[in-house]
Amino acid sequence: MASTYGTDQVDGTSGASSIDFIPEDSVKSSGEFGKIVRSGVPTSTFWHFVDFSGSGPFAHRESLGTDQVNAFSQVAVSMTELDSDGNPFLGSAIMTVNNVVPRANGDIIVRGHIHWESTLRVRLNYIIVN
Repeated sequence: MASTYGTDQVDGTSGASSIDFIPEDSVKSSGEFGKIVRSGVPTSTFWHFVDFSGSGPFAHRESLGTDQVNAFSQVAVSMTELDSDGNPFLGSAIMTVNNVVPRANGDIIVRGHIHWESTLRVRLNYIIVN
């Protein structure tokens, strides 16, 4: 098992070195919200993607139906346009991911914008870390 502090390799990171993690027993309080904030070594990392068609502003809810997604999951989402064969490519449309909200029931809500007048096929790529 890798060190919980330092720059040792973390299991499951394909050889990438870790960042300097704050030890698990280090707890800080956020004065603004009164919440407990923790940092530590990830216990699981997985990915997911979904394809859909749209244009303009959107809110997409993906229900993964797993207890591995919760309100404290760290979720990163990227978006790419798809060609007619379903392959990602860099098209002319500007696309933005504005908000990502993991929920306790396994849902992830993504708010974004496809800046194009006609409907485009796009893919949302999710990286989920707990």
